[in-house]
Amino acid sequence: MKETIRQKTTMLLGPNRNEELDYSKYYTAVYHDFAELKKEYPYSYLSIPPTSTPSLAQLIVVAVNACTIAYTRGSIDDFTESFSRKLRVEIPLNYQQAGCKVYGGKWINIEKIKKMYRHFNGSADKAGNHCFCVGVPESFITMDNVLLECVRTADNMLTAYRKYLSGKTKGLDLLAYSHGTKGELEYEQYQKKKRKCK
Repeated sequence: MKETIRQKTTMLLGPNRNEELDYSKYYTAVYHDFAELKKEYPYSYLSIPPTSTPSLAQLIVVAVNACTIAYTRGSIDDFTESFSRKLRVEIPLNYQQAGCKVYGGKWINIEKIKKMYRHFNGSADKAGNHCFCVGVPESFITMDNVLLECVRTADNMLTAYRKYLSGKTKGLDLLAYSHGTKGELEYEQYQKKKRKCK
């Protein structure tokens, strides 16, 4: 049992093994970013397990922004039934450099989506929620708030897949990149174009 905890701690902390310092910075960053996220997505909840060793944080977010909630006067239940917008966000220790794992969209039938439109990263979770591909590795270090951007991306993906699967759009209406090296090159080209336009 002790070995398992030690292995887990080493895996989460990385090579410097300074638990107190790393987790202190991590929790401070998470709380700061979550406060901003909660303003835009009010149905967001932060969870940090009360364990004897430091634990990673997780979010449950119903990806509907404050403007939409005010306009529709919708309750949380209105957005968690068919075409549910509920997300589970795993926040690793290095999330500001590596991003987060965002799960949701259990209702998305991948078999009905052309391969070129499948923007998922890895396997579904035990509940059948898909792991969304929310960015290329190089993108996260340029973001002011990685939590907010990961949720915004997943929010846009849920909307795009709902429209696509219900036949409202012929293609996937989403700014997305290919996977792997090709996607990294596409991202770089997009960033260059953005810089030229400024």
